[in-house]
Amino acid sequence: MSLNLPQSSDEVLGLPDRDIPKTIRALTDHRALSGLVGRLHRDLGSRDDTLKTKAQAALKKMGFPED
Repeated sequence: MSLNLPQSSDEVLGLPDRDIPKTIRALTDHRALSGLVGRLHRDLGSRDDTLKTKAQAALKKMGFPED
């Protein structure tokens, strides 16, 4: 199975819900999860409301709680 690892909120949001667990596993296996989460957290601080909203939705879709 070939899996493209998401690099942005748009890519996370474009994933089917059923693929989230295996995507998180692949991100972890490739040591890329913290990089993606870091980018999403930076987007949360953006002045662009659309970027913030997408980042928040992507984190929620990945199972991270809202704070």
